[in-house]
Amino acid sequence: MKTAINNIIEKLSLAPKRVAGVEAVLSDNGIITYTATILNRERGALYIEKKSSQLTTLATLKEFLNEEIPLALTINGRGIISTKLNTSEENHDKILQTILPNAKTDDFYFQIIKNTYSSFIAIARKQTVDLVISQLGELNFKVTSCTLGPFASVSLLPFIESNTFIYSGQYELEKNETDLKSFKISGEKKQNVIGDELIDAEFLPSYASAFQYLAGGHENVEIELASLQTNRDDVKHKKLFKILSIGLLVFFFVTLLVNFILFSIFSDANNELTLKQSNIVSLIGKEEELKKDIQIKESFLSEAGWLKSSRAAFYADRIAATVPDKVELTELSIYPLDEKESRKSKKHTFYPSQGRIAGLCSKPEVLNIWFTELKKIEGIKDVRMGKYFFDNKTMTGTFELTIDYNL
Repeated sequence: MKTAINNIIEKLSLAPKRVAGVEAVLSDNGIITYTATILNRERGALYIEKKSSQLTTLATLKEFLNEEIPLALTINGRGIISTKLNTSEENHDKILQTILPNAKTDDFYFQIIKNTYSSFIAIARKQTVDLVISQLGELNFKVTSCTLGPFASVSLLPFIESNTFIYSGQYELEKNETDLKSFKISGEKKQNVIGDELIDAEFLPSYASAFQYLAGGHENVEIELASLQTNRDDVKHKKLFKILSIGLLVFFFVTLLVNFILFSIFSDANNELTLKQSNIVSLIGKEEELKKDIQIKESFLSEAGWLKSSRAAFYADRIAATVPDKVELTELSIYPLDEKESRKSKKHTFYPSQGRIAGLCSKPEVLNIWFTELKKIEGIKDVRMGKYFFDNKTMTGTFELTIDYNL
């Protein structure tokens, strides 16, 4: 039986998780006594969250119930007529005339229960029912279903397997398999076994009203009242709005999370690329500096004539090989510094086609012979005596030669 109840519950995707079943018992002195049971469904299980009886004012009922919970109402007591029909007649006018002759159909609400063996009816004046519902509405309760007499408990008959009788409020109901066979007013306050729970007779009408609304069978037994459907739609729309709101929040959260993750990934990649770009710019700057340095040095070497085929070593070797024993060299400049041009251009400038030799020689004739030998060296175009001074005291001559190269 418990599995059957859970199967019903699991099919209700938009049904509320909590429903308050309320029985309003009308007394002869006009006082309405309320009994309330809150049913909660969670993880495929249905259980009583809390219950209370003998609530004699709307204020005490409001303290017990949260106005956000849908309310399934059943009305009993004074002004509610419940009876078994001995006819298959379905016309409300004819049925009413057999119960209350001369009564007007428009003044009453009808609730008819049909099963395999017989039919039952409960009627109540609209003024009485509307007053109860309006008083609850003034407290912002959403009355989503309303049944009359003992017939809310009929929805529990298929789930009571062992007992022939069930006790609901002031009524004793006899069942035949899963259908209602008969009912009567009884003073017995016995308990009913519903699944794994024991339900006292005084709480069964409110329990059955809440269960009937959760199970979805209330439309078949409730009175015809447009406000009930309106309130049910409001509850469903509110539930749907809540689900959609949560879905949108989850969607936006996931979107923001994905955006944050992507932003972090791209930000890290951007930082890495920025660092690489900075390094590349730095390397390009260094490359430009090196190119400028190379250009300066190439210009220097070019102006100095060092980029051309250099014969400095060749001339130095050949000139050194011809130096006589009586000649002592003090200078051998293959490409001597052009001091005048260097001062003018503020950089070292060399003679590219001239050389200079200076030294000491005590024998002028030896110097003359060597002078002639220098002219014979390959690549030397001419040799000119620049300066010559002979010191008689020391018997030493100082000389300076200028060499012209073939370019």
